Amino acid sequence: LVLIDTPGLASANRSRSLATERFLQRDDNRVEADAVVYLMRHLHPMDMSFLEAFADGMAERWASVNSIAVLSRADEIGAARVQAMHSARRVADRYRRDPRIRAVAQVVTPVAGLVAQAAPTLSQERMDMLAEVAAHPDRTALLLSARRFCETDGLASSAQQRREALEELGLFGVRLGCELIGSGRTTTADELADAFERESGIEELRALLAGRVLERGHVLQARSALV
Repeated sequence: LVLIDTPGLASANRSRSLATERFLQRDDNRVEADAVVYLMRHLHPMDMSFLEAFADGMAERWASVNSIAVLSRADEIGAARVQAMHSARRVADRYRRDPRIRAVAQVVTPVAGLVAQAAPTLSQERMDMLAEVAAHPDRTALLLSARRFCETDGLASSAQQRREALEELGLFGVRLGCELIGSGRTTTADELADAFERESGIEELRALLAGRVLERGHVLQARSALV
């Protein structure tokens, strides 16, 4: 598998967006990629336009078999609440049932990108900081907003350490970690990292890549050649 991470189509630098468009769809309408994993915050008209153009370049029929759409900041859909991924999964299910989307993407799956990225390298120091917040008598108020989380006094962790935790995990990750620790479902950094992976949706995305892209690799390449 050769995975090419391109700049976004809505990049602040227009030349980068154009480079991505040129790579994925050449002027002669020949598609350079055998499959696309398309990351988006929500389904914007521009996203649909790109997916439709990619599908048209591959073939008119069965164009969705090589496109996976990912809601890559899915926790934002549920306003970073602890149950945000449940909301994101409902949105993804609604997208899947939309005939227009089914025509251009074989599946839509949600992922909380920051939490998924942080899980493999979660440190004991980060676990200890979250455990302190989880044990705070006014945890709900402390986690009401990012600003309150960073600026509250009386904690052993510094404001800088809490800002770093927000940058690493996002507000959703901080809230989720505190909930998992506070409820006793995780007691070690390894357990918390495993829970982050499960909750983030990254395992589902890995399974989709393995089953729908890797296992079909030769078929997708042959399909591109035939087109």
